[in-house]
Amino acid sequence: MGLGSWSHLALAGIALGRRRALAMWLRRADNALAALAIGAIAGGAVGNVIDRLRYGAVVDFIHAHIGDWSWYVFNVADAAIVCGVGALILESQFRRRPRQNSGTPDRQGHPAPRGTET
Repeated sequence: MGLGSWSHLALAGIALGRRRALAMWLRRADNALAALAIGAIAGGAVGNVIDRLRYGAVVDFIHAHIGDWSWYVFNVADAAIVCGVGALILESQFRRRPRQNSGTPDRQGHPAPRGTET
């Protein structure tokens, strides 16, 4: 990477900082799918930190391919991160959002803007 012999420590520190941010997000998760997805991302990040500290790099060991078509080489930690991000994307698309307006409907059936209820 060209940052010297301490670069793996710097990258591990950055990853641990991201894990801390994920832990804060996890505490505010409002459903089980989001919590599981954030946990998978955080767990994958910790797994990569362990590899980086132990070996000086993240060890990739699964090369997925079909015939001549090949895609990324990854490890279990990377798979957890990718699956967690995918689950968060799906969860965000199908999450039920609370209604914004709870006022009395007008004549057309639309809710009244907040603060205008009588």
